[in-house]
Amino acid sequence: MGSWHYDFQLDAITASDQLKKLFGLDPNAEFSFELFISKVAEEDRQNIFQVYRDPGLINPAHPRFEHEYRIQMDDGSIRWLKAKGKIFFNSDGKPIHFAG
Repeated sequence: MGSWHYDFQLDAITASDQLKKLFGLDPNAEFSFELFISKVAEEDRQNIFQVYRDPGLINPAHPRFEHEYRIQMDDGSIRWLKAKGKIFFNSDGKPIHFAG
């Protein structure tokens, strides 16, 4: 199991060493949203963009989320991952960060 944190203001994602391993990366590798998206199977990318980028789907009344997607590994194999987490909001109801 890996963990991650996405900061809306910085548009930056950080990942634990274990999560990097699940993505087939070295623990010292940089992890960015662009890298994350590039590893997600083409068929699942639109759903990921909606989950992370569509403000209409981000709702303080429903801060918890869970979704599954496929990762395309460098050797051509596919790995299924399940992301679970929570979105944190400021007092104005704007998302601050995801943690999962």
